[in-house]
Amino acid sequence: SALDSVYEGISDRAPQARIIATGYVPLLGEDDDCTQIGAISPEDRAWAADTIDALNDVIEEAAQRHDAEFVLPARADEHTACAEASERWVDFSGEDTGSFPMHPTPTGHEAVARAVEDAL
Repeated sequence: SALDSVYEGISDRAPQARIIATGYVPLLGEDDDCTQIGAISPEDRAWAADTIDALNDVIEEAAQRHDAEFVLPARADEHTACAEASERWVDFSGEDTGSFPMHPTPTGHEAVARAVEDAL
């Protein structure tokens, strides 16, 4: 896979490197239902949640194959786009959180940074 090639390249260039791979903070949980996602069909909500879970599985499995560490903040599923604005680690519009739409919020970036810091 492309991730395997990346890890092999890192290993070739820096064989003593400690590698920490971060997962994607979930945009939605399978049971999320809030006004922010009212226009998104239940099928598309499930697809989004499943896709991020599958992506994280691929990232974690590749990390394990190459002795890298996979990091995702604990309880990330409680900080989706349906959480209160101050608790969101991702946001659809970014309007309430000062973030880029469909990306981690400043609070989400801090949570991932803390998870990496804890792994170190």
